[in-house]
Amino acid sequence: DALTKLVSKMEHKLKENEFDYDWVAEFDILITDAIMLYAFHLLEGKVDPESLDPDWNYAFREISPDAPYILEKHIEAGNVSHALAQLRPRMPIYKMSMDLLSEYRVIKDKGGWGTIEAAGVIKPGMEDQRLPEIRKRLWITGELSSDTNMGSLVYDESIVADIKKFQSRNALTADGIIGKGTFEAMNIPVEKKIDALRVNLERNRWIMANLTSDFIIVNIAAFKAYYMRDYKVVFSTNVQVGKTYHKTPVFRERLRYIEFNPTWTVPVSIIRSSIIPKMKADPAYLDNHHFELIDGSGNIVSNSSVDYENLSASNFRYSVRQKAGPWNALGEVKFIFPNKHSVYLHDTPSKSLFNQQDRTFSHGCIRTQNPLSLAEVVLDGSDWTDAKINATIKSRITTRAVPDKAIDVLLLYWTAGYYNGDGIGFFKDVYERDTKVLKRLNEKDTRKPGPDLK
Repeated sequence: DALTKLVSKMEHKLKENEFDYDWVAEFDILITDAIMLYAFHLLEGKVDPESLDPDWNYAFREISPDAPYILEKHIEAGNVSHALAQLRPRMPIYKMSMDLLSEYRVIKDKGGWGTIEAAGVIKPGMEDQRLPEIRKRLWITGELSSDTNMGSLVYDESIVADIKKFQSRNALTADGIIGKGTFEAMNIPVEKKIDALRVNLERNRWIMANLTSDFIIVNIAAFKAYYMRDYKVVFSTNVQVGKTYHKTPVFRERLRYIEFNPTWTVPVSIIRSSIIPKMKADPAYLDNHHFELIDGSGNIVSNSSVDYENLSASNFRYSVRQKAGPWNALGEVKFIFPNKHSVYLHDTPSKSLFNQQDRTFSHGCIRTQNPLSLAEVVLDGSDWTDAKINATIKSRITTRAVPDKAIDVLLLYWTAGYYNGDGIGFFKDVYERDTKVLKRLNEKDTRKPGPDLK
């Protein structure tokens, strides 16, 4: 606002032949400060993520102490816009999000889209009076095939494919059935879509410092994991994440090793809340589920030696470990990137849960649908061939494999991000984190660079 007023005054003075070099100096100072602040926000974001998450551990991109001098050179060369563009995150998703934001702002200026009545399910082959509205909704956002009849009341194959793609893009079950979830996604106003893109563009700016050429992204909100190489998606898989009261944390660490045929040492909290009650109800529970008891000296204790009649959380003195095998809670493989949260990626015997739309089922770790395929990608180029991996799994011997390259693991929370590795998708804010970021983005007072950069 201050910049707009100043420009208006300068234009007035020029028209009235009252040009004042004091005004020029004031404008120069103001525009330089604005450019420096904009550059800082591109590098580190407008919102301080540490103020939202005390466990935040992502590094920010370095700001050169010569930044003011470099800026001055770009001003003299007349290429400030180009210089600022170079500061944007390099990941293609950032540009895709910027482009989509521009498209949605145009749609907003044209009035957005209407609300479609959500009563009743529409299945392929049915006729329904709402189909012209549905086609128009998809047409507005460029998601409608060009060969469809806009006025048709028949839910035919020409639009079924478009609906499935829309469902996939909005983290819905892509079954082609237009029901409650699909109507809700279609009826989200364009203003909300714009807010989501702004929030997640900001999240992109927070995480881009010093990334390895290969890295793994886990998008908690999308229930997806991606293997990235040179900022491109080369592999993706569905995941399950923490329940809303056992949220998967956001952080970054280096992948150290992959463990095939892992054992599982049960956390104390789960022993008390789940294992002990099941032991009391069924003395054969430990044996039937391949658990073994470990005493304080690390020795295996016979399950039959437990006094089940007087068993309680207060007198239980053992660790509980589940043996390696397909029954193991961690499945056949886990990916270790040491962190204070004790969170990692792993296989799971609970495969059926991947069929669910919202996959918040774990205690915080990331259950992975295709972990062996991910392991093959991670170990590509090493002596860990597919045959060696399969033979190791069959042996049921706990074995570690160390990647021959540096691979960072980024646990992120993006409600607008990659879907199936192609384009921008929108995902439910399952942990209700967007509102706080948006509020900070809309505030006038923002964090600024240090005094040495002014």
